[in-house]
Amino acid sequence: MKKFILVSIFLCGFYSPFIYASKKADPVIVGLVSDLSKADFESQFKPLVLDLLKKCAQCDIKNLSPYKEDGSVDLAMLPGQLEAAMTTTSFMYFQWNAKMGEEFRPVVSSLKKLVENNILIIGAAGLAKASEPSLPLSKTFLGAVPGIIIIGDLEGRERLPPKSYFGPEMLTAIRAPDDSPAKGFGSAMFMGRLAQNYSKKPTTKEWVDHFHSMKSKTRQIWPGLDYFFGR
Repeated sequence: MKKFILVSIFLCGFYSPFIYASKKADPVIVGLVSDLSKADFESQFKPLVLDLLKKCAQCDIKNLSPYKEDGSVDLAMLPGQLEAAMTTTSFMYFQWNAKMGEEFRPVVSSLKKLVENNILIIGAAGLAKASEPSLPLSKTFLGAVPGIIIIGDLEGRERLPPKSYFGPEMLTAIRAPDDSPAKGFGSAMFMGRLAQNYSKKPTTKEWVDHFHSMKSKTRQIWPGLDYFFGR
């Protein structure tokens, strides 16, 4: 009987690495929110994101942007779309930001609800329109929601673009390669690295705490991707 028990323990110890190795990792579903038309999302933004995630076998994307019949984004439907996706996405990424206005108040209300439910949201700091001056992030709809991880973009010698929204709500800003395919690519790079590393922490709250803790420890103005995620 003792021999049987010892053999059983040995076999369990021998086979357990193979059992765990064969277990598939939980999927990481990134909910994407864009102000692009449906056609532009499919032809421009979706391929860009898929390329960023190509090294992440367990990663997938879900377009959360609702559309009107003409293919433009339906902002009025966005709050309901976001709340419905709380249980079907690992985290969300906003590809754009804009000046706060009455049309964004329902969106802000839903975003606050998501944050309260520990949904991790990454957002691009965004750029002011050509007809608008640059603004503090607190005057934008993403900046009006405490808890959103806002990522800016750098150009030239570690400078924000002239039209960039700015403020302490920004976790950091990332410089994209000179041949990057789109404006705002720095925040997309941050989103991609998070997706690849997402399973390393058991809860989204731990990721949020990690980002803020790392930010508080550095003297760098704009810590990079390796600082937050490692090499």
